[in-house]
Amino acid sequence: MAHEGETGEHLAERAGRGGLWYAAVLLAAAVAVLAIQALLTVAYVGLSGDHASRGPKVLVVSADRGVAGGIANRLNALDGHPLRAFVAPDRAAAESELAGNDASAVLVFSPNQPSDTILTDSAAGSVDAAAATAILRADDTAQGRSAAVRDVAPTQPGDPGGQMSGYLVLCQSVGGFVIATALGVWLHRNRAGFSRLRRTVLVAIAFSLGSGAFGAWLLLWVTRSITAPWLPLALAGALVAAVSSVLTFAAIGVFGPAGAVLPALMLATFSGPYAAADASLPAITHAVVPWLPGGAGVDLVRDVIYFHHTHALRPVGTLGWWLLGGLLVTFLAGANARRVGDLPPDPAQ
Repeated sequence: MAHEGETGEHLAERAGRGGLWYAAVLLAAAVAVLAIQALLTVAYVGLSGDHASRGPKVLVVSADRGVAGGIANRLNALDGHPLRAFVAPDRAAAESELAGNDASAVLVFSPNQPSDTILTDSAAGSVDAAAATAILRADDTAQGRSAAVRDVAPTQPGDPGGQMSGYLVLCQSVGGFVIATALGVWLHRNRAGFSRLRRTVLVAIAFSLGSGAFGAWLLLWVTRSITAPWLPLALAGALVAAVSSVLTFAAIGVFGPAGAVLPALMLATFSGPYAAADASLPAITHAVVPWLPGGAGVDLVRDVIYFHHTHALRPVGTLGWWLLGGLLVTFLAGANARRVGDLPPDPAQ
C-alpha cells in the first residue's frame, strides 16, 4: 500500500535506490562467481598439471651455510628433479617451517658425524614426507653416509594420515551451512525485519557453540580417534561452524536463497583434507588456502590437537575477520532490504 503523502519524487528516489541495489548485487555476484572460478582453476589445474613436476620441498641445515648450499644444489640437480631443496638459516627456523607445513622434510647435515638426521612432521599432514625421506636417504647412501629419521610431531594412532582436522572442519562447516541455509531462506521468504534477523543470527551462533561441543565430544569420547583437550577443540569447531553460518547468511542476504550456492562451493571445496595446503601444492594455492575459512580452520584444529595452541593466533585471527566481515555484510544487506523493500503500487491505480 502506498504511504500517505508520498510524492512522485519520493517514489522515483526509492526506485532509484532499488535499481542501484540491484546493480550492486549483480556486480557482486559476478565478482564472487569469478573469484571462486579462479580459486578452483588455480587449485585443481595446479594439482593435476604442476603438482607432479614440482616435487616436495625440503630444507637443508648445517653449521656451515656453504656446505648446506652445496647439498641443496646437489639435491636440486638429481635426475628428474624430484626435490626442491632450500637452505634454512638454522634448525629452529627449519622446524618452524616444517610445523607450518611449508616444507615436507628437513635434512640436518652433521659434517663431523658419519650420519645425518632427517626431520619430518606427520602431524602437519604432508603427503610427500615419505617420498622426500626416501630420496634424501638414497642420496645420503650414495654419498657414503647414513641418515636417521625423526618425526618431530608424530600423528596419533587414530589419525594416521594427519587428516583428522580436515574432516572435522568439513563436518563443522556443513553443520553451520545447513542451519544458516534453513534459517536464511525462512527469513527471506517471510521478509522478516531487522530485529528478527539479529535474533536469528544469534540463534545460529548459539547452534554453532553447541555443534562445536557436540563434534568434540563425538571425536574424543565416541569414536575415540584422538586425544586432545575438549574445550579448545570444541571452541575451534564452534568458530568454524559460526563462520560457515554467517557467510551463508551474508550470501542469502545479498543474493537471495540462490546465494547459498556460493558459500557451499567455497566451504565444501576448501574445508576438507585439501585445505591442509600441502607444501608441494602450487605456490599460489599454498599461499591462498590458509587464509580461507577452511584452511584456517584446519590449521586451528591441527594446532589444538598437536601443537598445544602455539600456532593458533594466525588461524584464529583469519577466522575472526571472516566472521566479522560476514556479520557486517549480513546486517547491511538486512538493513537495506528493510529500507528499500518492494516499490508500492502506483497511487493512480
